[in-house]
Amino acid sequence: MTWDPLISRLKTVLDLGPSPYYFPAQQVRKKSKMKIISTVLLLLLSAVAAAAQSKEQLSPLLGSLEGTNIYVNRALGLRVTLPSKSGKWHLMPPNKYTQNAPTAPSAVDSGCRGPLCGKPEIDAALETESTPVQTLFLSCYRLQPEYLNRQQYPLRKFAEVMLQGSLAGSDWVSQGLMTAAQLGGHQAYRLLVHDPSRPMKKGFGFVFESNSYMCLLVGTDITARQDLLPTVEAASTNTSPKP
Repeated sequence: MTWDPLISRLKTVLDLGPSPYYFPAQQVRKKSKMKIISTVLLLLLSAVAAAAQSKEQLSPLLGSLEGTNIYVNRALGLRVTLPSKSGKWHLMPPNKYTQNAPTAPSAVDSGCRGPLCGKPEIDAALETESTPVQTLFLSCYRLQPEYLNRQQYPLRKFAEVMLQGSLAGSDWVSQGLMTAAQLGGHQAYRLLVHDPSRPMKKGFGFVFESNSYMCLLVGTDITARQDLLPTVEAASTNTSPKP
C-alpha cells in the first residue's frame, strides 16, 4: 500500500470548510478537532492493517509474482513461467477455494502422527483473472530431520499419500497411474486427473522435495489450450530476478 491515497484522504478530512451551524467558535473548533483526531486514528489503523496484510501476502514462503505470469518461490528454489494467454495471474486471497485445495490432517487431530500433520508451512494459491480460470495450489510441509532419510521414507511413499489424499472427497478421478517425473530440477511423482462430468476440466498433481520441504503442487485447467501442465513441467531452479 502506498501512502499517497492516505495523504490525499487526510487532506480531504482536514479541509472542513465553513460550518453550516452557528455554534460558538470555541465549540465548533472543539468538535472539529475531535472529528479530525478520530478520523485520523481510523485511517492510520486502516493503513496498519493493510500494511500487515501486504506483508503476509509478500511472505517469502508464499512466493511472489514477477510481472504478470512468473511465479517465484525462493524458499523452494522454484521458478514457473505460467501461461500468459489466459491473462494476468495473481495470488488468491486465503481460503477462496478451500474446497479445491489439497487437504491435510487437522492439527487438532490427536490421532495424527508423522511428518504431514497440521497445517503446511507453505500454503499458496494462484489463479488467472480470466474466465475460465487456471489455478495452482502449493502446499509444503517442513520435514523434521528424522523424516529426511529417503531410504527409510521413500519419496514415492510420500507421493502416494499426498496425491491420493488430495483427491479425497472431490469429483476428480485419476487418469492412469502415478509416474516418476522431474519438477524444477527435483525428482518428483506426477498424477494426472480429470472430471468425468466436465470433459474440458483437467488437473494434475506433483509431489517433490526441496530444501527439506515436502511439497504437493496441484493444478487445474479448464481451457481449450490445456497449456498449464507443460509450463509447470518446464519449471526451473533459477529464482534470480529478471535483468
